[in-house]
Amino acid sequence: MIPKFSALLSVLVALTMTTAGQNEQGKAEKKLSLQVDNLNFFRNNEFFSGLAEGYTLLGFHITPSVKYQVRDKVTVKGGLHALKYSGRDDFRKVSPYFSLRYRFSPGFSMTIGSHTIKNRHRLVNPIFSVERKIDAYVEKGLNFLYNKPDFFGNIWLDWDQFIYRSDPFREKFTAGSSFDWQVISGDSDIHLNIPLQFLVRHKGGQINETGLPTTSVFNYASGAKLETSISNSFIHLAGINFLYLGYRELSDKDLNLYEEGNALYPVAEAKTEYSRLRIGYWHARKFYAPLGHPIFQNIAMEDASTGKKKRRMMTAGLRYRRQLLKGVVITVNWDNYINTGSGDWNYTYALSVRFKEEFFLKKLR
Repeated sequence: MIPKFSALLSVLVALTMTTAGQNEQGKAEKKLSLQVDNLNFFRNNEFFSGLAEGYTLLGFHITPSVKYQVRDKVTVKGGLHALKYSGRDDFRKVSPYFSLRYRFSPGFSMTIGSHTIKNRHRLVNPIFSVERKIDAYVEKGLNFLYNKPDFFGNIWLDWDQFIYRSDPFREKFTAGSSFDWQVISGDSDIHLNIPLQFLVRHKGGQINETGLPTTSVFNYASGAKLETSISNSFIHLAGINFLYLGYRELSDKDLNLYEEGNALYPVAEAKTEYSRLRIGYWHARKFYAPLGHPIFQNIAMEDASTGKKKRRMMTAGLRYRRQLLKGVVITVNWDNYINTGSGDWNYTYALSVRFKEEFFLKKLR
């Protein structure tokens, strides 16, 4: 897995380093600032599919950090990340936050250390759950990001379990890449995007003493997204998105109920100034993504020997999002999943308030 990740990384660096000046000097002065990144959330899942159980998430996470910026090229951050669920006296997570970000050129940067996943690497919900913005908001490893109007590229490595020799547990890491090409753009009201996404979840290592097998699960997704902007209308944007998703178990042993599978997911979407409506149809055969939203899986998250070979669902989601004040955004979600065979209705309603602000402290020479 590591050689494949290195190859993808080398390609992205080779393509983008040509745009960076050899001895470019930034114009911004050195400065010190305080950043506060906070999410307060309530999310209730009512699931009755037999493969996913309902649960409620209520609490907050906060990531305060001191930011030191040098000449618009180097940014160093240090702080901590804490996650707490209401109804518990202890914190779910308290961990140091430290990162170094280097900007090779406008739009292309490398981050070593901690990085947040506000946009979830633009991965789709079935392979990378929206709830990871709650329980796995900070990743630690490497993150290469290229972001231009016509092309988005993100390659990363999240190493969330390091092991020493003879440790009684396995190492765990996730490697992924996410690309999005805007094929039709410019001044046109019509936009066509082609996404391409890869994700590998690995558990193993050669120096632990667990006796457990090495596991690697590979997921991918691609398709096309066609949107049109609508002027002087209540609906500002409308479009359709067609996705093909895949799953493959890369382990030597048959550890999951199914070794490979796939899914089709066409979605229609409409946006207004503050709201978004999505309606889709999920058709999956033996599909499984360990980091994906549990409602989309053909294998139970808690028991890899339990599953359903085929799943068909109608999905409908309504989101309302609005900025209340500078740095304060409120989001309300209502998502529905109806199994077409059994008629089971699964749904989620959620409320979150996000506060993110940067406070200037001092200019430095």
